[in-house]
This record gives sequence, C-alpha cells and structure tokens, in this order.
Amino acid sequence: MEATGSAHCNLGKPVEPSLADAFWGGTEKFYRKILSYPGAGPAQSERETVILLKRALKEAQVQVELWKEQAEEARKENLQFQIQSKSSAKVHRAELDSAQEELAQIQDEHAKQARLIQKLREEIEIKDKLLRNCQKALTQVTVDIEQNLTNTERNDQLTKQEDKEMKTISSSQLGSGDKDLSTEGRSLRAKDKGDEVGLSRSTANPSLSVTDVMQKVDLLNAEIFHLAAYFGKSFIYEVVDPAKDRQKYREALIKSSYDCASHSLGEALADLLVQNSLAELKEESNPLLVRMVMKIALTNECGALGSRWTSFYEDVDEKASDHETRTNLESRGAESNVLQQIERDKFISELYDRIRANESQAVASDWRSLTRSHLLFSTTGWKHHLMTTVGSIMRIAGWATRSKEDVVQVEKRVDSLFKPILDLRKAMGDLTSTDVALAKVQPGQIFNQSYMEDAYADRSTSSKAKQSAPEQVINTCGLGLEEVIAKKQKRGGVQRYARILFMPKVVLEQTIKEALEPVKGSKSLSSTRSELSLRAT
Repeated sequence: MEATGSAHCNLGKPVEPSLADAFWGGTEKFYRKILSYPGAGPAQSERETVILLKRALKEAQVQVELWKEQAEEARKENLQFQIQSKSSAKVHRAELDSAQEELAQIQDEHAKQARLIQKLREEIEIKDKLLRNCQKALTQVTVDIEQNLTNTERNDQLTKQEDKEMKTISSSQLGSGDKDLSTEGRSLRAKDKGDEVGLSRSTANPSLSVTDVMQKVDLLNAEIFHLAAYFGKSFIYEVVDPAKDRQKYREALIKSSYDCASHSLGEALADLLVQNSLAELKEESNPLLVRMVMKIALTNECGALGSRWTSFYEDVDEKASDHETRTNLESRGAESNVLQQIERDKFISELYDRIRANESQAVASDWRSLTRSHLLFSTTGWKHHLMTTVGSIMRIAGWATRSKEDVVQVEKRVDSLFKPILDLRKAMGDLTSTDVALAKVQPGQIFNQSYMEDAYADRSTSSKAKQSAPEQVINTCGLGLEEVIAKKQKRGGVQRYARILFMPKVVLEQTIKEALEPVKGSKSLSSTRSELSLRAT
C-alpha cells in the first residue's frame, strides 16, 4: 500500500528504492527462488526452510555491508573534494588580495602623477605668460636704447667742447677735482663689488617649486616600494638545525640585534616580530609581512638620511684588505662619527631656526643653500648602515634568504636608494619660496586621516572603521612633505609650526597583527626541511 501511495503521489516519476526496500526485495526474490527448487515448498521440513532462510539472511547481510562500504567510500571522496576545493579557494583569495594591493598602489601612483602633471601644466602656463611679458619689456628696452644712442652722439660733441674748456682750468683746481673723482670711483667700484658678492652667494634655484619637491618624495617612495617587494620574494623563515636548541638560538640572535632593529621599526613592531619568531613556525614565508616591515624600515632610514645637514663616514676602501677588516672599520667609523653628526645637525638646525625667525625668506633660503653646499655630505658608509639595519631585522624576525646569491642581489639593490635621496635633499635645499621638511608619523599615535593616510585601507571596511574605536599607528611606511614655519617668541626662543603638503602613509597596528597570521595554502615547513636536507646531501 505504501508503494502504491508513493506511486500516486509521484505521477510519472520513477521512485528510487531505499536500502531497506532493496534488502527486503532481494530477500523475497531469494526466498521465492528457494521455494521453486525441486522438493521445496510446503512439503519441505521446517529445519531445511530455516537453513535456507539463514543462508539468504547472511547473503543479504554481506550485500548490505558491501553497500555500506561503497557509501562510505563515496562519502570520503566527496569530503576530500570539498577540502581540496576550500583550500584552492583560499590560496586564490590570498593571491587575489596581493594582486589587488599591488594594483591599488599602482593606481595611487598614477593618480599622483596625473595631479603632478596638471600642476606642472599650470606652472608652465604661468611661466609662459611671464616670458611673454619679459619679451615685451625687452622690446621696449631695445627701442629706448636706440633712442639713447642718437642722444649719445649729440652729447659726445658737447663733451669735446667741455674737455677743451677743462684744459684752461688751473692746476690746483685740477688736483682737487682728480681727488674727488678718484674717491667717487672707489665708492662706485665698492658698490659694484658688493652687488657681485650678493648675487654670487645665492646658489638656490628660483625656478624650483614645491611641486618639484613633492615629485622627488614620490619617486623615493616608489623606489622603497619596489625594494621592499623584492625583499618579500627573497626572504623566508629560517629553518634551524634540529640538533640545535631553537629557543636558545633565537633568543641569542634577538638579544644581539633588537636595539638596532627597534630603532628603525619602533619597539611595538619589533616586539610583535620577536613574539612571532619565537613561536612554532607553520609556513615557509610571509611575503606580505616582509613587504610591510621592510617598507617601514627603509622609509625611516631614508627619511633620516635625506633630512641630515651633514653625512660623513670614514672611507675604508683603501685601508681594508679583506671583507672582515672593511666591516670592522666601517662599524668603528660609523660609531665614532654618528655622535658628531647628531651634535652638528642639532646646532645647525637651531641656528637656522633663529635665522628664519629673524630674517626674510630670501635671506634664510640663501643661507640654507650656501651652507648646504659647503657642508660635508657623502654616501660613504650608507650601504653598510642599511645592510646592518636589514640584517638586524631579519635576525629578530627569524628570516633568511633563499640562497647566498640573494644576499649579493640585496646589497646591489640597496644602492638604488642613494640617488633618489640625494636628489630629494638637493631639491629641499634649493627651494626658495618656503622651507619644507620630510613628514613622518611617530609610532603609537592615534590614526587621524586629516594629516596621515592608511596605506592598507580596505574600501569594503572603510565605513565600519569610521564607527569603530580609534586605532594606533604602528609606524610610517611612506614619506610625506610638510611646510615648516619658524616664529620668534616674545620670551625668547623659536617656535616651529608645520603644515602638511603631502600626507605620509602609515601602517596600523591591527593591519600588522592580521599580516602576522599564517597564510592559508602556503608551502608547509616540512616540505622546506626536506628540500634543505636534499640540498645538504
């Protein structure tokens, strides 16, 4: 009756038999088959019937177990397929996020370039108008000169007559007249000489604008971004030899490098990297974390080098006979000169603040440009300083290069930062319209979008971020530009004010914590150990 009712409810549709229906159907067929045997039927003994029924039951149980195994295999295959699908989806998602980040960076750079081009076009139009006005003025001056030439010819005749009359004057009058003329000539020559000194002392470039300096800052940020991206591809987590005590090994490296690394990264970020390196590693590398950290370190170091008044290290190339001696000499030279540079920079900065507060912008700009041109400033020792910083960060974070060739490539690529730093420093020194300085945000400050920019802001969560609690800045990852104004106080001293012209980019603390989480679908650490053992073999 149930089969008939089911058939009526599903008109025209086949009914799939359940496992129980299949069992009882098979048993019924088997029982009928037994009854069809010769001698089977009512005349057969109950014992033989029971034996046949037990045999049928066993065969049915075997069939059921077979179906159960088939169903279990199908379920396992389906579960394995779902796990593989989820893993592949997460890997693709991580790759998509990385590609979107790079695309957003490129779009941001293109937008800034477009704004700079628009500003340059406006300045070109203004300068073109000035040029046309100068041409009109030059034409008028030419006409005036031609008119003066005709007047000069007439005056020459009168001068000849005056010379004849001067010859008739007495010798005493001539002597006193010559003395007065000589005195007047000396005063005129002194005045001309003073004008020449005033013109020659200024080495600033009057045609340089704030837009030009902003463009130099943008170029340096782009070079830092590319170098950090290369580090992200080259650095992996260091695999410690199983024979060593990993905890003690890591603690020794951290103790020797923490001070140098925290100077470039800030204590908060350095502590997070230390905690992550002491924990058990679950992945081969984290390119996103490496890019963030190295952008922060390079931004702070390049900003410090570009803001210096002086930069001089002992040149050890001629004194060093091998790499070890050269490294030791560079270290001693850097340590002995760093305090002198800090003291001199502080003295010159305070002196320049007083000049800006008491003199005009033109006088202050001339003094700044002339002073910079005569101060010692060299890139000697920069590579050693930057490589020391990079090495200390790698040690506290537990990173290493994939091969020895990567170390050589890192040293070569560090040199690419020097020219953008020098170009930016020169542009800031030659600017005459105002005083500018590189803008950075100190670690621990509360994020404020009015004078800083979140470098890793997610558009989909921007509305939620505005409603959430204030977030702390972990550090700066992109240099900005600010206008510096110095005013003299009534009670003495100088007060400095700053106005942001080009916002610096920052990394928030929550962003770093999310980047510290292992990337799903990344290469496992066990496969890395097997590869290293094969290389050793």
